[in-house]
Amino acid sequence: MKREELNSKVVAILHECLMDDEIAINEGANLADDLGLDSMGFVDLTVKIEEEFNIEVSEAEGAAIKTYDDVVNLVIAKLSEQNIEIA
Repeated sequence: MKREELNSKVVAILHECLMDDEIAINEGANLADDLGLDSMGFVDLTVKIEEEFNIEVSEAEGAAIKTYDDVVNLVIAKLSEQNIEIA
């Protein structure tokens, strides 16, 4: 999978969780402070990430997600565990 494809999927998931396709999502954006994602949104995000990338996110890993970069790095790490490389 290419990094651009991963980023596009993460942005699409975030737009879906935020229920707003107009919000600009930048690398490093804080999901709560900058984007307004609430606690239910974080749960929704975790579920959608698991489904989209066929990975399992533990409760502790989900709780550690604070920024856009955290989401991307978590997905990369989980895919790496499955020997799926991000180019």
